[in-house]
Amino acid sequence: MRFERRDGLEVAVKDYRQAGPWLRRLYGRPCLDREERAYRRLAGLEEIPRLIAREGPDRLVLERVPGRCLSEWAAPDLPPGLCERLDRALLRCHRRGVALVDLHRSNVLVAEDGRLWLVDFALARTRPATRPDPLQRALFRLDHIAAERIRAHLEGRPAELPGGLVGRLYRAGRWLARHRRPR
Repeated sequence: MRFERRDGLEVAVKDYRQAGPWLRRLYGRPCLDREERAYRRLAGLEEIPRLIAREGPDRLVLERVPGRCLSEWAAPDLPPGLCERLDRALLRCHRRGVALVDLHRSNVLVAEDGRLWLVDFALARTRPATRPDPLQRALFRLDHIAAERIRAHLEGRPAELPGGLVGRLYRAGRWLARHRRPR
């Protein structure tokens, strides 16, 4: 991700053009496709940066919002009501049929005035909002588990993980996230 100024507007650019051909085709493009679908479906929500353009198969341009990653904030400095705004933002995404799938503190941006944005929909699953299938409902549940883990972290308490299939999916996702990142 890099930041640019275009026609007086600050933008964030996700660009896979310089990635190797296998990474670009097998990972970068599918991620940008999912992300573009999610941003289009969520267009107009105040908690979602605006999609500016898809520039070819390997670049996505988004509005740059004036926030810092939640992971960069000290809990006592956070604006009040943040967790409630996060819950509302998630609910609004789910009502439009978008499961974030990869919600964590680095994908929540917070401005000094308390505004909140959700970013990074590279793993999002978008389905019709009127009839979520069982997988979509499980992914919505995973988003809520992630939000609860964020809340627990900010409150300085341990977060409980659910049992059953949803808990196993969550643990598997966390394991994959730890092992897919370069060291």
